Amino acid sequence: MRRIVLDTNCLLQTLPSRSPYHKIWTEVMAGRISLCVNSDILNEYEEILAEKTNAEIARIIGASPY
Repeated sequence: MRRIVLDTNCLLQTLPSRSPYHKIWTEVMAGRISLCVNSDILNEYEEILAEKTNAEIARIIGASPY
C-alpha cells in the first residue's frame, strides 16, 4: 500500500468529482492509498474545510479513518 501526506490545499483539489486529482481521494477511501496524518493535520483539514465548504463536510473528512 502506498502512503502519502497531503497538505490542505492538495486535499481540497482531490475532493471535487470532476477534479483530475479526484482519483487520489477515491484511492484513499478505497484503502489502496494510506493518507498519513496526525492530529495537527486533521485539525487543519477540518478548520480549512469548514471555511471552504461547510461544517458537515469538514466533520466527515476530519473523522475519516485514513
